Amino acid sequence: MAIYRCNSCGHLLELPNDSVGASLPCPRCARPNTAYDTTVFVRKVVEKYFALRQSRRARNPTPVAAQCPW
Repeated sequence: MAIYRCNSCGHLLELPNDSVGASLPCPRCARPNTAYDTTVFVRKVVEKYFALRQSRRARNPTPVAAQCPW
């Protein structure tokens, strides 16, 4: 399956595999976006998650449980 996510309004849509790489108008806001293969889309989401997690740990290296006084 292909995943279509609009960068403008955030609309998500699942499409058939033959839509991968196609630039399609968003059904909600009509702006064109590209449909991606599911694995590519999920890989990008996971990369962003771990990057945010790493930056958060860099800002607050002490676990919350260790900060608790009781």
